[in-house]
Amino acid sequence: MRPDFIFFSEDETGAVQANIIDPHEQFLADYAESREVHFGRIEASGKVGDAFRVLDLLDVNVRDAIRLGPSAKTLFEGPKAQPYPKHRN
Repeated sequence: MRPDFIFFSEDETGAVQANIIDPHEQFLADYAESREVHFGRIEASGKVGDAFRVLDLLDVNVRDAIRLGPSAKTLFEGPKAQPYPKHRN
């Protein structure tokens, strides 16, 4: 796997976590399901209009929606996606 972005952050205990941000949701959904305990965040990102949106792939409901096959555009425009924050801890 070659994600577009890997960010590192500290969790509430001070432990360092790796966070994957990548726009390839089907493959990433499968990866997230099998390795979710190793990451603080695994997200797919996409641009809708002028704004970036994010799908939380640690959420089983988001992974299921990806596998059901609506288009990426539909997912990023829908309620499963959230605005991508300018700063996140």
